[in-house]
Amino acid sequence: MRSALWTLSRPARSGLHARLASPSCLSRHYQRGVRDRPMTIDELSLIFLGTCSGMPTASRFQQSLALRMCGQAWLFDCGEASQHRLAQSDISPLEIRRIFVSHMHGDHIFGLPGMLCGIAGKADNHDDSRRFSAEQPLVIVGPPGLRSWLRVSLHNSYAALKNLKLQVHELAGHKALRRMRPLVNIEVPPHGAEVPGTTIHPEEDGSWVIPSSPTDPPIRVRAVELDHAVPTVGWVLTEEPRPGRLDPSRVVPLLREHGMHISLLKELKTGTEVGLPNGEVIRPEDHMAQSTQRKLVILSDTRKASTAEHVRDATLVVHEATNAWLDEEKHRGLSEREVERTAFHHGHSTPQVAGRYARAMDAQNLVLTHFSGRYGGDSSQYSRRQMGAIRRLAEAHFPGNVICALDLMQVNVSPTGRVTVGRNAAG
Repeated sequence: MRSALWTLSRPARSGLHARLASPSCLSRHYQRGVRDRPMTIDELSLIFLGTCSGMPTASRFQQSLALRMCGQAWLFDCGEASQHRLAQSDISPLEIRRIFVSHMHGDHIFGLPGMLCGIAGKADNHDDSRRFSAEQPLVIVGPPGLRSWLRVSLHNSYAALKNLKLQVHELAGHKALRRMRPLVNIEVPPHGAEVPGTTIHPEEDGSWVIPSSPTDPPIRVRAVELDHAVPTVGWVLTEEPRPGRLDPSRVVPLLREHGMHISLLKELKTGTEVGLPNGEVIRPEDHMAQSTQRKLVILSDTRKASTAEHVRDATLVVHEATNAWLDEEKHRGLSEREVERTAFHHGHSTPQVAGRYARAMDAQNLVLTHFSGRYGGDSSQYSRRQMGAIRRLAEAHFPGNVICALDLMQVNVSPTGRVTVGRNAAG
C-alpha cells in the first residue's frame, strides 16, 4: 500500500497516568528501580505538532514533532505555539524528557522558552518533585548559540522555571560555519535552573554521538549535518536490537510430544528453561522469532540531506517538502526544474527530492512535512487534493509507503516496522 489513510482514533484512556499504566510500557521498571530485566519498546509513535514552514497558517502550525515511547516524549524542534498543539494532543508536558533542536531558525525554536515555562509549571504542581532533578534534568541538544540564546530569553523574561532543571548540550564543528558569518558570542551567566551541559564534538565521519542517560529508552541518537541556509542537523535514532518473542509454534509440539502441559509456555516466555522427561532442556533462546531493530531518520530543513552510512536502511524517514510543482505552479508557467531550483536556493527540498533520497537510502517509509503555507492542512477537498498531488510526486521516485503529515497526525511504527496512521487528540 503506497499511501496511508487518515483515520480518526482517540485513546480509550488519556493522560499521563493511563499511559504509565500501560502494560506495553516497560519504562516503569526503571522508574521503580527494578533493573533485572531489559527495557524494550513496543510501539514508537510520532506525533506531528506542527508541519508548516515559515509562518503558521490556520491549519498548520510551525515545526515540532514528538516521539513517544515508554512513557516518555522527545521533542524535535519547537516552533511558535507548539504548546498549543501539545495541549490539543494527549501528550502531557511531564512526559517530555529530551528536546532536539535542528537549527536556529525561528520557526523551529521560538516556542522553546514558552514550552520550558509550561513544563516547569506542570512539574511544580506534580507530586513527583524528582522528575526534573539535577540528576535527571530535561536535556536539550542543539547547534552552537542555543545555550546563550536560551539564557538571554529566560533571564530577560524573569523565568524562574521553579523546580525544573535543564541541561543544554551544544554540537560543535559544523562544516557550514566555515562559509557563514560567525556566531554572535554573548557571555551570559547560567540560568538558575541549568545543570552544566557539554560541548559535543563530531566523530571522524563528521556525525555527533548524543550521550544517553540510564533512564532513556534503548535508542541510540546520532546527529548528521544537513545542507541548509544555516548550520543544521538531522537525527538518526537506532533502536537497540529487540529480542524476538517466543514462537509457540516451535514449542507447543515439543511439550505435547512429551505429555507436558502448554501452560509451561509462561515460564519459557519469562526466560526460564524447561526440562523434558528425557533429560533434554527447552531453552527459550532456541525458539525465538527473529530479532527486530527500528531506525528513524528525522531530517529538518535541507536542500541536500546526509548520505552517511548511519542514515541507510531506515524504517522511516521524515523529510521536508517545502515546495511542490502543483497545478498552481504550472498555471504560472513554472517548470518542475524551476520549482526545484527555487527550493534549493532557499535551502529546501521538493517531494521529488525527498522521494529520490528515500529510495537511494533504502528507506521503507517516507513521511513528508515542513510544507509551504500555500498547501492546506485541513480536511477540505482542496487540501486533500493538494496533499494527494504532493504524495504522488514523491511516489514517482520512491517505491515505498509515502505519507503527507498533518498537524496532530500520529504515525505508529510497530516492532516489525509496520506503519499505521491515526490522529492524536486529547479527550
